[in-house]
Amino acid sequence: MSATRTLRRAVDDFELLLEGKLAIFLIGDFLAIVWGVFAALSSGGRMEQIYVPGVVLPLLLVLAASLSSLVALERRAGSLDLALAAPSPALFFLRRLWPPVVLAVLQGWLVLLLSYFEGGSEHWEMLLRAAFQAVLVACLAAAIGLFWATRLRTGGAVFIAVLATLLPLFPFVVNSPKLPPQQFATSFWTANQHLFYWLWPVVVLAAATLLFFLAGLDRLRRPESLT
Repeated sequence: MSATRTLRRAVDDFELLLEGKLAIFLIGDFLAIVWGVFAALSSGGRMEQIYVPGVVLPLLLVLAASLSSLVALERRAGSLDLALAAPSPALFFLRRLWPPVVLAVLQGWLVLLLSYFEGGSEHWEMLLRAAFQAVLVACLAAAIGLFWATRLRTGGAVFIAVLATLLPLFPFVVNSPKLPPQQFATSFWTANQHLFYWLWPVVVLAAATLLFFLAGLDRLRRPESLT
């Protein structure tokens, strides 16, 4: 399959999830990014200040809004039984999962790159940590979306459930990519405390992503549970 055909199919799947409202959605997403970046720039423009309003919040908006119709779309169209009769129902729905995830990650990376070159004094290690966290947050939101899309019948209920599920994880989701200052190294712990401080939220997000994804995948592997 050529790259052009793959891209065209991804756009079609994304537009299908948004039920023909792709243009309106992209305009809203763009405005959210612009608002977040300007809000961050007005407070200093450092990468750790841009990360949440310019990267995380638009990313969550993209995924919560688009993935809420992952299964509900087929229910409303009356074609859920046909989709579940496919050779691999799980693959049928998972194929629709990746286009919004890729879009959310790419737009987050673009904002990070702009802030990196604009800031000038930022360390490239912080850029890499922020880029990695953006991928992890996108995977978490997608896994939660998959989890609720396979359990709730309407897109509105899925959207609300995704946001409600993210609330207790929000301190980890908005964790700053900036490491705290390294203290005087008197032991292995104090020498690496700054790194552990950053890794702990990453481990929590990765574990939550895996659990939600496996739970959602389990429902997809049992088509009778979706009807």
